[in-house]
Formats: sequence, C-alpha cells, structure tokens
Amino acid sequence: MKDNKHQLFDLASKFGLALGLFWSFKYLFYMMSIDSSMMAIVYQILTFFGLFVSYRICCLYSTKAFDGKITFSQTWRFCVLLYAFAAIIVAPFHYIFYEYIAPQDFLETIFTQLYTLWEDAGADAEMMKRVREVPIFSPIEMSFLGILNNIFNGIFVSIPIAFFVSKKKTGS
Repeated sequence: MKDNKHQLFDLASKFGLALGLFWSFKYLFYMMSIDSSMMAIVYQILTFFGLFVSYRICCLYSTKAFDGKITFSQTWRFCVLLYAFAAIIVAPFHYIFYEYIAPQDFLETIFTQLYTLWEDAGADAEMMKRVREVPIFSPIEMSFLGILNNIFNGIFVSIPIAFFVSKKKTGS
C-alpha cells in the first residue's frame, strides 16, 4: 500500500488521542504522588506500560495502513506524530496541576532542590549564579515544556519501537 500522508496524520491523531487520554489518566497518579509515594510508584509503572501501549498502537498502524509490511521510517514518523498529538492532549492536565492543584511553592521547591543538588555535585559557582538568575517557570510555561519534552522523548523512544515494528517489504 502506498504511503499516504493523509492517512498518517488521520491515524496518528486518532491513536494520539487515545495515548493522550492514557497519559492524562497516568498523570492523575503523578498529581496524587505529592501526598503518597505509592502513587509515584504506580505512575512509574504506568509510564513503562505506556511504552508497550505505544508499541501496540504502532503495530495496529502497521496492520491498518500497510497490511503489516511497514518500513522503519514509516513507523518512526507515525510514532513521533503519535507522541506529538498525545502531548497536546495531556498538556491541559499539566497546566491544571501546576496552576490549581500543586502547592503554591511547588515549582520553587523543585528548583531549589535542583540548585542544591547541582551545588553538592560541584557545579561551577559562576554557572550557579547565572542559573539562579533565571526566573522560575510559570504553569503555562511548564505546560509548553511538557509538550516539548514529550515530543523530544517521542523522537528517541520511537527508534526502538520502529525497529521492532518494522518489517521488510516483500516483493513489489
């Protein structure tokens, strides 16, 4: 079957919606992990399960669009788009969490702990001075950073997924 860009975007957006809803469900456990370390463990387990979900979605795409015969690049493109659409779906949950659910000093506390960790690791004093001058991100900035982070992770996670999903095309 010919590589159809419309079908690529159509299926990536539909499956991205499903993956984004899964990520949103998973993010609820992250939100609850502020009060319970057990929820953080559940969140991490669901994160690893999400890799399997991504793999299965790519297998479904391979079957639906290419009758099971898909190349590495076709799978990789689909998986990156899948992560991009899912990142957009989960972004409002990031904003809601940072704006309304997390304690007021949540981001400041995280950055303070990060600065302390860097200083304990022996980071350069001049670099630390400059890093401390950077303002702490707002909830909307954290949401956009979440989108970029998920897409960036998707670029790299898509490589092994595409490797396992792709199959050599047979015949012409």
